[in-house]
Amino acid sequence: MSFRWPIIPPGMLMLSSFAGSSVINYLFGLALGWLLIPGDFGLLAFSQTALLIGGLVLNSGFTWSLAAAIVGLSGEQRAIRVRGALAANVLAALALGGLLLLLFSTGPLQDGFESLAITLLVALTLPLIGVVTVARAACQGAERFGWVAALQLTEVGIKAASGVGFALAGYGALGAIGGFTIGSLVAAALGMLINKRVLKVRLFGPLQWPALGAAGSMFGAVIGLALLLNLDLTALKLLSQLDRAQAGHYQAGLLLANTPFFLMTALMPLLFTRASLLGDLAATHTLVGEALQRALLFLIPIELVLAAAPGAVLSLLFPANYAPGAGTLRVLALGNCAIIVMLPFTNVFQATHQAHLVARILLLVTAIEALILWVVVPIGHGLGAALVFMSATTVSLLLLASIYALRSRLSWCAIRGVVAWSVRYLAALVLWGSTAAIICSAGVDPILAALIAGPAYLGVALSFGLLAVPERLRMSAAVRWAARSRRSH
Repeated sequence: MSFRWPIIPPGMLMLSSFAGSSVINYLFGLALGWLLIPGDFGLLAFSQTALLIGGLVLNSGFTWSLAAAIVGLSGEQRAIRVRGALAANVLAALALGGLLLLLFSTGPLQDGFESLAITLLVALTLPLIGVVTVARAACQGAERFGWVAALQLTEVGIKAASGVGFALAGYGALGAIGGFTIGSLVAAALGMLINKRVLKVRLFGPLQWPALGAAGSMFGAVIGLALLLNLDLTALKLLSQLDRAQAGHYQAGLLLANTPFFLMTALMPLLFTRASLLGDLAATHTLVGEALQRALLFLIPIELVLAAAPGAVLSLLFPANYAPGAGTLRVLALGNCAIIVMLPFTNVFQATHQAHLVARILLLVTAIEALILWVVVPIGHGLGAALVFMSATTVSLLLLASIYALRSRLSWCAIRGVVAWSVRYLAALVLWGSTAAIICSAGVDPILAALIAGPAYLGVALSFGLLAVPERLRMSAAVRWAARSRRSH
């Protein structure tokens, strides 16, 4: 009798992987919040933001185009495209690293990175990230989602373990940033091994360079998203030279508010692959609807808890000297609600060769956001930066959702269904919030009250038809009910 590994649905596999990565990132951030003073935590946040922006850029144009191009291909047809994307991405990473060193040496980024050693570490890590992202995209296009998950967990796990270890050894922010370099190095080596052994892609051989037209639109879309996610913290760090701790307080709020967003990204590779196979924006209504339902039912409530009780969450997870970040956490959580709901729209536009729409909107919004931040941050500091971020994400969501409805030819019948679902959803949230408030009035901690009221929220969601019970569970329940009926008779 042969043993077979259980078959895990790709969506559940990706969600579990990114959930695990998010937990590790949470623990990594919390540990460093305790190990570093707020000023050094802000320095780490700025360096991490540079890596995140660079990583999003390197995980955009060439890699998303690669994932879409190799769906259904195998052998040398797939290999030449993977090698071309790898060469292009590493060259792009080297250019980004060189740009960072140039901007540091000439002055604009000196207040952000603070030292040449940290700038060099960040520049060295970018080419490694370039290799990892191509390896993940190759596995995604080949529909080997287990290896996508393995690469993600390896990179995050090694980064967290080595970064915390270096910080404990007394190397401070420099050691924590070194963890990113080591994690990327190990994941890059594993990615090359997977490509060679699993996908049969040799490192050397003929290659096909990515089409710059399609990649350019992808780059623009993801750069816009990266700026939307990180421009506020970058502006705060560069414009608050007299108070290094501000960026640290802000990063504590970002760490908490961004986790539901990163959980949402767990579903995006699968959504992108399926939308690419469909090829037509009008055929993606079901995919987008399912992604939005999961986000609204399970992730937005987390943000609402953070917005309702920011002080309680911060005091539970961070030292007392991070308490000034409570006000910004409330606003950041609300801003993240918009960007979580926006993510499926950006994804299907990219998958159906309309990334230029996302690029134009997000780059325009972030250009205006940068000008407003330049004026607001010196006056409003962290809270001002958070309010600008929330405004930018809300405007971006409204624009992209409206264009999706028009371009995908969403019918009035479907729009009425969306409105009806939204009304029931808001009613479920109100009932959940009211139940939690009543429990809070009895002196219960607000976080605990939200958890206690959780089953009531799920029950209301089921009764309102917001949350469908899987067919297998419904059948099992029906069988048990029938069995009890027979016994009673």
